[in-house]
Amino acid sequence: MQDEVQAKESDLDRIKNQKRTRTKVSVFVIFYAGSIYGERTAVQFFKAMRTLFKWHPELRDKIKVVFAGTSQYQTEDYVEALGWISHKHCCQLMQDADLLLLLQSATEAESGCIPGKLYEYAASGTRILAVIPNNGEAYEMLKKLAFWRCTTPEPRDTEEIARCILGFYLDWSHQNGGMFCEFKELKVPWLR
Repeated sequence: MQDEVQAKESDLDRIKNQKRTRTKVSVFVIFYAGSIYGERTAVQFFKAMRTLFKWHPELRDKIKVVFAGTSQYQTEDYVEALGWISHKHCCQLMQDADLLLLLQSATEAESGCIPGKLYEYAASGTRILAVIPNNGEAYEMLKKLAFWRCTTPEPRDTEEIARCILGFYLDWSHQNGGMFCEFKELKVPWLR
């Protein structure tokens, strides 16, 4: 267990010390890392994207969603599905993204699961849109990260999710892509 903790600390140090490499900021990039299976789904997120594009069709070519891992959502024209990539490449994409997407099922939330991805997302310094139930440990941790504008809309409220995405997009466009923020030290039980 101690070796696992040290490995995770090493990963987080590497992530927070990486530099942003993306120079083209004409497209707002939402990035998701991991698998989508079972009850963990992006259905509500994509309903929200369709709602957003219905409200603002001009954004369709200004927002790109990138999935690393397994995904059945590559049929949308604004989605890029990378499949499996190296952890190092994934961490760089977390740094370079404008918004990170976190998904969690109700079953995972009820079990007290905090995905390791949440720590990596936080270490990247990139803002987080968490489409997760509001009754779990991950939600409680994200409330503590509120200074990052980690947003946790009601998972079934597609209009609220769409408004959150639009808010992040507007921030990004007003700052010319300057949505990156510095890593703040996390105080979590296994990371000292």
